[in-house]
Amino acid sequence: MAEDNKRLDLAQRVAARLRSSSGPAATEGLITNTPPAESSAIRPPADERKQTKSAAPWPSAAPAPKPARPPMPAADPNDPKYLHLDQRKLFSEGYVVVDGASNRVAEEFRAIKRPLLLNAFPRSGKTDPKSHVIMITSAHPGEGKTFTAINLSLSIATEPDLNVLLIDTDSHNQDMEKRLGIGDRAGMLDVLADPSLQISDVILRTSIPNLSIIPCGHRHAMETELVASQRMAELVEDIAKRYSDRVIIFDTVPALASSVAGVLALHAGQVVIVVEAGMTQQEAVEETVAIVSGCKSISLMLNKSEESDSGYGYYGYYGKDEKQTKVY
Repeated sequence: MAEDNKRLDLAQRVAARLRSSSGPAATEGLITNTPPAESSAIRPPADERKQTKSAAPWPSAAPAPKPARPPMPAADPNDPKYLHLDQRKLFSEGYVVVDGASNRVAEEFRAIKRPLLLNAFPRSGKTDPKSHVIMITSAHPGEGKTFTAINLSLSIATEPDLNVLLIDTDSHNQDMEKRLGIGDRAGMLDVLADPSLQISDVILRTSIPNLSIIPCGHRHAMETELVASQRMAELVEDIAKRYSDRVIIFDTVPALASSVAGVLALHAGQVVIVVEAGMTQQEAVEETVAIVSGCKSISLMLNKSEESDSGYGYYGYYGKDEKQTKVY
């Protein structure tokens, strides 16, 4: 009870801090100057394009990175499970790319990913067996969780000695498939509905050597129940053990829209809650924190915030232990 009260008090103070930074919403992203809104149903594509500031020009010759160790072998473009990611297109839309090009959001995510990676792979070597499993959620649709999940994955994929597995479990929207051009492919829902399928059957190797993706898959009449099922819990446990050498990122359903987020939080090592500045109510933040409180490490990221005097917006990493709290 004391721990719950402490957590609620922290959530209340965090929510108050988030509300105090309200103002004209910046474009999509954790700080500002970032790409389109989370859901086209909330912000039409035309409006999204108007909000997005022009990205820096694609460099004619980006320096090649020098990895600490060789990356994963290049995927075979002829493989049916191969996915080409057009980095020029991603860059033009304000996303992080791994070809050496830099934009504002790339710099922001370099800072944002660091505490998450330190939690996942601490220098002491002592870690929770699931600390490399990171779940991204929000209170409501449209707050930026899919944008965060994709950009966090791309940013981590730029690390020379880290691999990333990005998994879409947002069966309500499946926005990731639209943003990355994945199309109609089998994914997590198909594995959950068909016991004969394995996770390895639906992993897509991408044109980015350090990044693999599992799409949400084909729609199912009982998709919410499937994602919240015991089989899903077992699959997450299996993925955490089988791919212990890589960062696993789940883009899941908004916490207040489905019970799925609360269930998956029990099997994640870290949870990131994306909060929209000036829009998300304090009560929604508190309720979301309570829903995912089965996870030991919870972070809140402020999205679409008003710029500060220094030209940067605000974001924060909030641990349950107040001694670990960092606010930028």
